Amino acid sequence: RNCDWSSDVCSSDLFEHNKMIASINGVLEHEVLTLENLDRDHVRNEFVRIAQDKSCDYLFMMDDDMIYPNTCLLDLYNSLLLEKIFYMMGGLYCRRGGNYEQLAYDYVEDKKMFKPNPVEINSGVYRRDMVGTGCLLIDIKLFDILEFPYFKVGYVGREKEGEDAYFFKTCVEKDIAVDRKSTRLNSSH
Repeated sequence: RNCDWSSDVCSSDLFEHNKMIASINGVLEHEVLTLENLDRDHVRNEFVRIAQDKSCDYLFMMDDDMIYPNTCLLDLYNSLLLEKIFYMMGGLYCRRGGNYEQLAYDYVEDKKMFKPNPVEINSGVYRRDMVGTGCLLIDIKLFDILEFPYFKVGYVGREKEGEDAYFFKTCVEKDIAVDRKSTRLNSSH
């Protein structure tokens, strides 16, 4: 589906069809790119490369199974500009199925893992070490600090580590946190 910034709902297939909405360059612009037959970590890394090649200022990742307010991207962008010390801003939403916990985590160094740390809904902007990547705006300059691959599926001991956990763990190691903006984001997640 294409993204219509003037409508009430903005959605883009990310993993089923591997699409990306790519740029805010001075004014709000967008482009939908499609990649086929790649794993999530490869798709995310390729989107970063494409955004860098196109000299984008920001990369916005969104999942296709969520409903976004029509001002979601603009809210994240404005919040990121106001904070000025962060490289990422994400929308608040919950894990799909089961207990629907918020996707907001802090890193526990001695256990080498992320633990849930929910916040009060509509509490403004707050800092977390890991958030869901289904609504995440990233300043492209962040990737100048990190080493490639930025996203990678791997294992910690016998536990599988998703590409998003790898990304955020790398950010924690570089002392980079993400802000979460409570954005009235409704989701089936």
